[in-house]
Amino acid sequence: MFKPEQGRRYDMPVVFGPSQLGGRATYASRRAITYSFRTDPAALEPLIPYHFSLAEPATVMIHSSMLIGVDWLANRSYHTARVSAQVEARHEGEILRGPYHLVDWESEPRAVIAGREYLGIAKIVGEIPEHERRGDTAAFECYEYGTRLLRVDVSNLQPVTEEELDRRNGGGDTITFGWKYIPGPGGTVDADYPIKMVSRGRTDAMWTGDGSAVFDQPAWQQCPASARIMPTLASLPVLESLPATVAVAAGGILDRAASARLD
Repeated sequence: MFKPEQGRRYDMPVVFGPSQLGGRATYASRRAITYSFRTDPAALEPLIPYHFSLAEPATVMIHSSMLIGVDWLANRSYHTARVSAQVEARHEGEILRGPYHLVDWESEPRAVIAGREYLGIAKIVGEIPEHERRGDTAAFECYEYGTRLLRVDVSNLQPVTEEELDRRNGGGDTITFGWKYIPGPGGTVDADYPIKMVSRGRTDAMWTGDGSAVFDQPAWQQCPASARIMPTLASLPVLESLPATVAVAAGGILDRAASARLD
C-alpha cells in the first residue's frame, strides 16, 4: 500500500509519487500593472482573516501580472489579476507587513490548484487578456466565462528616474500573505492558519501614472464563482487614489522553500 514519505512534498494525486515542483519557480520575464487606493478601514476590516491585522492606512491594491516563460510549466505563460489589502502579521517575534490576497484570479488552472493547496492563496480560475499598452496609457481586465469582472486603467504614464528605480529595487524579498483554510467533511476544518509567500526579482523599468478601477457586478448565472465577490469589492469606497505603476522585469523567482506557516 502507498504511504507518503515524511518530509517530502506531495501533490494530488499523491499515489504517483512526490511533487515535481521544486523549491522555487522562475519566470523568464514579467509585466505588471498595479493600482492602489486608500479606503475606509471599517469597510475593509471584515475581509481580513482573524490571523492578521489591517495595516494603516487601509489600502487596497489591484494588480495584474503577465508571467512569461514559467519553468514548471515547461516555459509556458499565464496571467494573474488579484485584489489585496495591506496587513500585518507576527512571526518569530517580528512584525511582518505585506499584501493579503483577498482574491486572485489566474488563467492557468494548475497554478490555481498548486497555490491553493500549498500556499493557501485565495485563487480561482479567470480569464486575463494580455495587458493593453498604448502611448502613455495601460490597462488590464479580468473575465469569467467571457463576462468582465474588473478593469484597471492607467493614464499619464511617465518613466521613473534611475534613482527611484534603484530605491524600489532595494527593498529585498517581497512577502505576501495567504490563509490556508481547507474545509473538511461534516462541517469540520482540516486546516486554518496563516502563511507567508516569498518572491524576489529586480524591476528593469517602471512608469507611474494616474489609475482608476471598475468592479463589475455580474449575475450568478454569468459568473458562478465570482458573482458573490464583486459587490463587496465594488462597495469599497475610494478615499484617495495612489499613483499607479507599470513595470517590466527580466526574470523573477517564487521561493517556495522560503514559504512558512506563521505563528
